[in-house]
Amino acid sequence: MRNKKKAIVRVPATSANLGPGFDSVGVALDWSATYIVEITEKTDSSNYDPIQNMVAKSAAAFFREEGISNLIDFAVTYESDIPVGRGLGVSASARAAGIMAANALAGTEKKLVEMLPLAVELEGHADNIVPAILGGLRVVVSDKDQIHQIGLSIPDDLCLVILTPKFSMPTEKSRKSLPAQLSRQDVVHNTGRVALLIAAVTQGNYELLDIGVQDILHQPPRSKLFPAMYDLFDVATSAGAYAAYLSGGGSSIAAFANKLNSSKIATALTAASQKHDLGAKVTICSMSDIGAQLLSIE
Repeated sequence: MRNKKKAIVRVPATSANLGPGFDSVGVALDWSATYIVEITEKTDSSNYDPIQNMVAKSAAAFFREEGISNLIDFAVTYESDIPVGRGLGVSASARAAGIMAANALAGTEKKLVEMLPLAVELEGHADNIVPAILGGLRVVVSDKDQIHQIGLSIPDDLCLVILTPKFSMPTEKSRKSLPAQLSRQDVVHNTGRVALLIAAVTQGNYELLDIGVQDILHQPPRSKLFPAMYDLFDVATSAGAYAAYLSGGGSSIAAFANKLNSSKIATALTAASQKHDLGAKVTICSMSDIGAQLLSIE
């Protein structure tokens, strides 16, 4: 192991599912968190907040996988304004940070793609953590313990207007509301729409996005936890958005928009938030090709 004690990494927020791409489509945003991970002999992790714990445990898991002493602990500090439990990939960002910092501290020099199997294992699903590490708009499939992913071109004129309510929808809780089985008709519904979504984004055929984001698997049951969800979709599209969807497991709502029209959509969503007493913050984000970055190693 290198004689290094501290690594600083930056990891983006992400938006996953994009409607029908459940657990298989996600995109990195130009909205990031910075983490400082330091090697220490003993850390009282009971004093950590959940994000610090995720970073430290992910770094420790990387060291174990590489056969490095399990007596090493990690002290973690971070700077972030990405809200937790709002469907913006905070847990993925934290775990990616721990793995990337540990790779630098250990001097193993693994490539980003080589970190994906452990990252997905820790996170539990790939749609957030793969774009968090690699950046970009990613289609991801896990098959026989292998992670298969491909990046798609991000259009320069397309952005996301993101409404983030004051209430959270923790992924574990919201997943319990999902159906155990789907009919063949439901499967065909989502399969066709995720294919249309990808084609519409990559070919610039944005008028098809409103159909492409339609979902029958996770958004209808999650709307019971967020009754204003579909009304907010309508507000966004009425204000000029191409389409809107529930980001990840919620509670954030993301609207595909032309960058030139994004401010009008943000204003409309802010007004709708006040109407529904959501206490929401509205953020305009570009989709980003930049994933996890090692800023410094000391």
